[in-house]
Amino acid sequence: MGLIIESIKGFLTNIIRKEKYYSLKKALRNPERVRVLKLTNGDLKTIPTTIGQLRNLEILELSHNQLRSLPEEMGDLHKLRELWLDYNQLEYLPSSMVKLHNLEVLWVDHNPLTGIPEGVEELPNIQEISPGNHFVREAKKGKRSFGTSKSGEKLLKEAIRNPKNVERLCLSNYNLEEIPSSIEALTNLKVLLLSNNQLTSLPKEIGALQKLEVLILNNNQLTSIPKEIVQLPLLKKISVRGNWLMSIPKEITQLPSIEEIWVDKEQYAIIPKEIERLPSLKKVS
Repeated sequence: MGLIIESIKGFLTNIIRKEKYYSLKKALRNPERVRVLKLTNGDLKTIPTTIGQLRNLEILELSHNQLRSLPEEMGDLHKLRELWLDYNQLEYLPSSMVKLHNLEVLWVDHNPLTGIPEGVEELPNIQEISPGNHFVREAKKGKRSFGTSKSGEKLLKEAIRNPKNVERLCLSNYNLEEIPSSIEALTNLKVLLLSNNQLTSLPKEIGALQKLEVLILNNNQLTSIPKEIVQLPLLKKISVRGNWLMSIPKEITQLPSIEEIWVDKEQYAIIPKEIERLPSLKKVS
């Protein structure tokens, strides 16, 4: 068993390995090589405009600093997928962020923000804005995206009443305790965001979401994932960080389209060893 776990860890290490830097000065010496820049838990008050030189940067962590603003050159980070800005003193974000078309995660809690720049919540790949529901505007009529200031229960009921029009459903940060089996009606759903709730389980009917591509379940109280997940042929990304998982179903290794699996490091040991055989898998983080 120990050898199997070590084998899996080695496999995951190869996937996770990135050009990671902990100093902006050093990163700027080799800007083309930098994929991850971690400048957390410091006393940073400003970020220089030269940050825009890091054109291949994918992950930028600036949490726990004293930042009051960010330069407009942030918009030049066209490959950026994750931006962590929590625990700073930011009152606004640069409008150029609307150019970050690959951005998936924007973490901005514990800042005195008055809002998110117009258009950011509508970026094509955005999956998680925390605490996003405080800022996301009412979905415009005709748009196939649901993420508003209504209660989570009302928002879900509204989506289920109009299932054919829903492709993206944001139910993060609502303290939801359960997801009803009626979610199976959302057969056109592509993105489902359920982070920062009180979920202890998911209904098996989640397997009916045949067009689902992204499933984000971070920071709940889940102890397991239903094996019906194997019925999601188009699922590309699943994130289960911050849960109480005792196991990850072996069926996850049968997902033909899966590219990214996000788990806590402590959960590496419960990942099925068959994961090594997934030809589409690009990232475990």
